[in-house]
Amino acid sequence: MGRFQALSEELAELLDDAAPEFDRPGDVLRFYFSGLRDLREEIRGIHGRCDRQIEDLAASAPVEFPGVDADKLRRLARRRVALPDRHEWAVLVDEPDMPHIPYIVLRLLVLHADWREVATVIYKCYLCSELVLRHTVGRPDWDGTC
Repeated sequence: MGRFQALSEELAELLDDAAPEFDRPGDVLRFYFSGLRDLREEIRGIHGRCDRQIEDLAASAPVEFPGVDADKLRRLARRRVALPDRHEWAVLVDEPDMPHIPYIVLRLLVLHADWREVATVIYKCYLCSELVLRHTVGRPDWDGTC
């Protein structure tokens, strides 16, 4: 789980460092539309590392996590975009530490390709962290939904 959490934290720190002070209303829009331009390569690098870690997890799954479908993990690693569907999103925002953001807002936020890639990395890390957590503390088997 730590390896995926570390990637999410690295991505969050990168975004936090790049975010301006948002003193004017236009600052938010400017950051949304062009704020990640200079970070694209770093974001792609984090995404690539995430996919490689998912591949590593898939390779070790038969031994470490019997019953987990390694092929589904490999498919997840190959997906350029991975975002929750409406049902998955409802479950996520139902968690205590999650702000209640309507699904349509999520879809609007990820219209821009840079932000869609950020959301994909976060979601992939979340899925894999949950998988590892469920199998290390005796939770019910993950159904492998990717």
